Amino acid sequence: MSGTDNPKETLQRAMGLIDAREKIYGNAEINFDRIASIVSVILNRSVTRYEVAAFLFATKIGRIPEDRKYADSYDDGINYLAFMKQFREDT
Repeated sequence: MSGTDNPKETLQRAMGLIDAREKIYGNAEINFDRIASIVSVILNRSVTRYEVAAFLFATKIGRIPEDRKYADSYDDGINYLAFMKQFREDT
C-alpha cells in the first residue's frame, strides 16, 4: 500500500475489502439495516441505509487529514461511497 498506488490498484483493493469484510461481518445490506435501526433509536427518527453509508463515508473522509498516507481511509471511503450509490433510492 504505497503512495504510488494507481487508481485501478486502489479500486481492486477496495473491492477486495468488501469480500473480506463480508466473510467477517456477513451481508452488507443486513449490517447497514441493523446499524440504521440502532441509529434510529439513538436519534429518535428513522435513518436509512443510505444515511448510514453517508455517515461512515464522512467518518473516513474526516480522518484523512490526520494521516493522508493511511490507505484504509481511502479504500473504505470508496466502498462507503459505492454503498451510498447502491442505497440511493432508500427513503
